[in-house]
Amino acid sequence: ALFLMLANEETLHERIFVQMLADVDRSETIRTDPGEYVAYLLEYFTSDVLFATNRAEELPPRPAPGDALDFGMRRELDSITYYAQAKNVMSDRQAAVVDKIIEEERGHFLKLAEFKRSLQKR
Repeated sequence: ALFLMLANEETLHERIFVQMLADVDRSETIRTDPGEYVAYLLEYFTSDVLFATNRAEELPPRPAPGDALDFGMRRELDSITYYAQAKNVMSDRQAAVVDKIIEEERGHFLKLAEFKRSLQKR
């Protein structure tokens, strides 16, 4: 249930970023060249640097629940790092949206860590 909830929230984050890219207001002040800005956001969706589809290969052949939780926690931290960097090229308005997403990602990390601790107590 926890992983399904997190997956649904990540899908929402993806929609937010797609909408942000579609809503780029050319009159809005961004912190870099507009072409670089659009290229940077597009890279978010097209590269395997952060959200590779083969990341499950990083898990051991027979992962224990703790392995899956560690994997999820690493992905949340990767996301936070990426979003914090992405804010540097965004407008102030869009950076404020990303700040909210970063807070949600921190919450995801904490939920995973809490669940891992609860498993370790069993």
